[in-house]
Amino acid sequence: MFEEFGESTAFDQHAVDHQGVVDEASIARTDIARLADVQHEPDVIKQFIAGLARSVATEVTHRTLTADVRAIAPTINVETIAGYVRLLQRLLIIEAQPAWTPKLRSRARLRTSPKLHLVDASLAAAALGAGPRQLQRDLATLGSLFENSVVHDLTALASVHGGEVRHYRDSNGKEIDAVLTLPDGRWGAVENQTWWRADEDGY
Repeated sequence: MFEEFGESTAFDQHAVDHQGVVDEASIARTDIARLADVQHEPDVIKQFIAGLARSVATEVTHRTLTADVRAIAPTINVETIAGYVRLLQRLLIIEAQPAWTPKLRSRARLRTSPKLHLVDASLAAAALGAGPRQLQRDLATLGSLFENSVVHDLTALASVHGGEVRHYRDSNGKEIDAVLTLPDGRWGAVENQTWWRADEDGY
């Protein structure tokens, strides 16, 4: 099965250099208003995208994102943030990775919330103001961006076969980063791992 999908592309550290990539301020100031025919406060959208970037590749809730945005917009509510999520999904800026809920004989409760990803890991890095040097010192964030990139590529590859990329997590703490599912019932599990080797300067 995995031969059909090919190998996942390695995450290039230069792809997360926020100089010269898609500027999240441009999205906040022009793209949303132009494509959705709505007007939003650019700083609020930037804060929202930054909140997404901090929680990329997780089952982040609308309530958590609302708390992030309230740092600059105290009156914003959960319904507005939920609308932002739907809007950015329609604009193909956010990708939702649904939960995999197989019929297994287990007493564990399955988590059903989707993970949220930004369509480009470089956008997440730009929203965080994080380049290669910063990410080398923050492997947790680098790992999240790597997972975001892998899931995006796997989704594109799976769609050619009519498949989907889901995630799995249960109440016992067992989880799978990506589950590739095909229409005929076949599936495969993918675990994302990152590591970094320091250079002579300790980076």
